[in-house]
Amino acid sequence: MRVAIIGGGASGYFCALQLAELCPAAEIHIYERSAKILAKVKISGGGRCNVTNATESPASLCHAYPRHSRQLKKMLHSFGTKDMKAWLKQHDTAIYAQEDGRVFPVSDDSQTIIDLFEYLRKRYGIRLHLREPIRGLSVTDSGLILDTSAEGSSQRYDKVVLALGGLPKRSSYDWIEALGHDIVDPVPALFSFDIADDRLQALSGVSVDSATVRIQGMNLRSSGPLLITHWGMSGPAILKLSSFAARELHERDYIFSLFVSWLDNINEDAVRAKLIDHLEGQGNKTIQNSPLPDISARLWNYLLFRAQITDTQIARSMGKKSISRLVQALCADKYDVSGKTTYKEEFVTSGGVGLASTHTKTMESKSVPGLYFTGELLDIDAITGGYNFQAAWTTAHLAARAMAASHAVAAAT
Repeated sequence: MRVAIIGGGASGYFCALQLAELCPAAEIHIYERSAKILAKVKISGGGRCNVTNATESPASLCHAYPRHSRQLKKMLHSFGTKDMKAWLKQHDTAIYAQEDGRVFPVSDDSQTIIDLFEYLRKRYGIRLHLREPIRGLSVTDSGLILDTSAEGSSQRYDKVVLALGGLPKRSSYDWIEALGHDIVDPVPALFSFDIADDRLQALSGVSVDSATVRIQGMNLRSSGPLLITHWGMSGPAILKLSSFAARELHERDYIFSLFVSWLDNINEDAVRAKLIDHLEGQGNKTIQNSPLPDISARLWNYLLFRAQITDTQIARSMGKKSISRLVQALCADKYDVSGKTTYKEEFVTSGGVGLASTHTKTMESKSVPGLYFTGELLDIDAITGGYNFQAAWTTAHLAARAMAASHAVAAAT
């Protein structure tokens, strides 16, 4: 069985490795149009590679995927985070989980994963074709024909896996659509919010451990760490919200209103009681010098400005109207978002090849037998935390297992 895998990224490599382990007789080729392999693996997690997540229950895991959770739950039962961690252990790669559930190699270096994948590729005799884009794919009775860039040569394969990653331009999917597949228009996911507020941007680097954010007019909210940047807001709370609202925010051209609760408790009555109790214990301190314990001094002074409170007021002498304005700023601080900024290496694409065009137990195309899809090329995306890589591992495993089973059946007949 000759197999071509198009794409030298996470899902392409892992599919090749899984197939080699499940079907040693397979002749496997990886085609990568650039000179680099495993590019997202290299930069993931700030160069540490957030390889998967500590959560092992498929029912819990699927909540990290804004779309297609029902299908993903079944897929994760077949090969989930527990299986990926076991595979890494089997190949002598030590990992650890942080408190937030993200899993990294003990080395805290993505090169560990790259070196493992490359070592296994060479060990299994998987051929790598760098700087060799595919010019076209033809379906024939004798197999799938790839037109490669190597002097216009054509190669016949029994199976072809498309592991091209997220393609941001709709036109990039035209040839895949022409083969009979549904394409969900690609839009950005996992991005931070641009907010044109000089005073806010001056707080760049300030963060809160647990904020809650929501978008006006949408029944979505997200909680977690929030980071103020020199262009607006980012951090896990913002990125998660952008992931779940990706398609709606694209339709709004990224112009919308955002409400921020700067405290973990968003109940205004509870915050009011907490604030009053805190202020009464400040003696003769000014309100400027009396920040709540969960709010940094810089952010506190900014919120006082937004609440139109003079920072020289004595904290314990604050009037009811001033307290109400401050409670509003703490619990439902409103900002006008005027655009998006992609968040470094965490950027992913929502959209791609529709799952309805594939058999999700095998990742095989419904319209082209022998053609498979894996990774971000599919209409699968997730929040940060190792979930996008896990989707790559899961879909790659399903495709490899299906191809190995197909070969076993063919060999037995």
